[in-house]
Amino acid sequence: MSAFNFHILVVDDTTANRYTMKAILGGLEHVVILEANSGEQALALTIEQQVDLILLDIQMPGMDGFETAHLLKMSASTRDIPIIFITAIYRSEHFYKQGYQVGAVDYLTKPVDENLLLNRILSYMRLLQREKSLQRTMAELQRKEHALQTAHDEIAETLRERTVALDRASDAIISADQQGHVIFWNHGAERIFGYPKQTILHTPLLRLIPDQLHETFLSHFSEVIASGEIKNSDSIYEFSGLRANGEVFPIEVSVSYWQGAERHFFSAVVRDISQRKQLETQLRHAQQISESANRAKSTFLATMSHEIRTPLNTILGMGQLLEETDLTEMQHWCVNILGNSGRALLTLINDILDLSKIEEGHLSLEHTPFDLHQLLQEVEELFTFSALAKGITLRGHFSESLPQWVMGDPTRLRQVLLNLLGNAIKFTKQGFVELSAQTMAEDEICFSVFDSGPGIAKERQQEIFLPFTQADSSTTRKYGGSGLGLTISRRLVKLMHGQIQLESRLGKGSRFYFSLNLPQAPTERIPPPSLPATTVVHSSPQRALTILVADDSDDNRILIEAFLKKSPYKLVMASNGLEALEEFKKQPFDLVLTDIQMPIMDGYEAIRQIRQWESSQKMTTRTPIIALTAHVMKEEAEQIEQAGGDLHLSKPIQKKRLLEVIQTLTHDNRLSVR
Repeated sequence: MSAFNFHILVVDDTTANRYTMKAILGGLEHVVILEANSGEQALALTIEQQVDLILLDIQMPGMDGFETAHLLKMSASTRDIPIIFITAIYRSEHFYKQGYQVGAVDYLTKPVDENLLLNRILSYMRLLQREKSLQRTMAELQRKEHALQTAHDEIAETLRERTVALDRASDAIISADQQGHVIFWNHGAERIFGYPKQTILHTPLLRLIPDQLHETFLSHFSEVIASGEIKNSDSIYEFSGLRANGEVFPIEVSVSYWQGAERHFFSAVVRDISQRKQLETQLRHAQQISESANRAKSTFLATMSHEIRTPLNTILGMGQLLEETDLTEMQHWCVNILGNSGRALLTLINDILDLSKIEEGHLSLEHTPFDLHQLLQEVEELFTFSALAKGITLRGHFSESLPQWVMGDPTRLRQVLLNLLGNAIKFTKQGFVELSAQTMAEDEICFSVFDSGPGIAKERQQEIFLPFTQADSSTTRKYGGSGLGLTISRRLVKLMHGQIQLESRLGKGSRFYFSLNLPQAPTERIPPPSLPATTVVHSSPQRALTILVADDSDDNRILIEAFLKKSPYKLVMASNGLEALEEFKKQPFDLVLTDIQMPIMDGYEAIRQIRQWESSQKMTTRTPIIALTAHVMKEEAEQIEQAGGDLHLSKPIQKKRLLEVIQTLTHDNRLSVR
């Protein structure tokens, strides 16, 4: 037997009898003996404590054993306690019958047979243990039955909720058996396909599919039945559905498959994607319009750039030639104004093109090693004279730990610093302008331009970064400028993963600053010190070169001829790419200068044809080709390189730069050999 405490209540008015009983029962394990000297005390104990068996004397003063047993059986809490009567007298059969009637389960006579008593006690203990085990089993069964019923109710409720949810889903939810007949059809399916539930249930799925797709559907359906699985069951497919009114429409379908009771079942979630397809079509159309507009914009900008730069090239070029002649003071003044105005117009054109390239995402950054110390020095020196002319102090403040060679885009960094420093000097009447570069965290450098100028009102500090916007309308009248510099600078810095910040107070000056990640350049990528330009130019005597010039503009051809007039070069002129190609085939040339945008045959095609002709003639070296372009777009530079050009120069062309490039490409005997 498993261990549990068995509580026995001994009820006898004689102390000696109780003692004897305790002595007999004392050897039993897990038995707790309780005593009562009267029926009244026995009743009280059964209420206060657990009692598993009562040994009850019959003859007691006051309430005898029969009355005590009767009262115990009347109470719901004590009626199940077994009672054994202990009696010292023997009476009639009626006496025993009376005892059993009031609830006794057994009789023992005094003097009590010890073995008989112990056997009876042990029997009742075993019965009680079995009863309690049975009660526990019954309780566990009842608990499980209750849990099972609760689970059943929850499943039923969940099933009901899900059925309602499936029925109310906006998508069509359809189930079919292995014969392909519909067995579940929700309101979403009714709305999408147009069939009421009562007319579609137990009918073929083929009603929902256009005729031309029946064969495809049946093939897949049979394959699934045969293999017992759906390939790519997690995938969503686009298909065509057929409405009750005969309309074919696009749908999105997700299919699942299962087996039960040796039967196959399918379920599908179907979504009507007609509206999405319509929106996609509209979006593609809008995208095509946008791309067409962008192409038109790019073409327009390229054309306008060419049309403006071509005459500007002549204006500035002729100005350069005039500066080389003997001029009066007034003539020098006029030529200077002419040059300044032309360069201002060129700056505006470049700003507009830069902004356009940034907006279209066509502006790409370099990641090349450059000398940061030299760049900062050049930027500072460039504004030294303009600062002195205004009577303001220009100072540089550079951290001693500033690395010399870093990786980044020097051209765009220089452009941003020139914009910020130029603005600071332009708007500062007195005091100072400071250019600063300080190392922050590893590889992070903070650049700032601080001035003692008029400052910018708080409410205007964000507006000045907008295109064609300046601090106020009088600024443009007084100082000039397009208002694009800060816009371009902010966007360039953003492209370099930084952000221009502004701190300013009216009357207290302004500070523009930004931080960039410029890692130190690896030693192997730092270029060796270059020789001075004069060394390169004069490393070998100038030789008489034959140069082919192709440009549809008479003025540009005249300008190039004037630029090269004092050099020992022989020029052959062509007004388009086709003429240039024909001239190239007639005689050997040391260099080709060609415009890109020309009639009949443009510069790209001319370069390609020249390279092809060189290849067909099995030339051992190829003739250097310089493309002259007014577009200065990245795409154009790439096209020139792909066509076979060696280098491109942007209009307006600087005479000094042209001479340097010609000599660089033609010295060291890099001539065409025929």
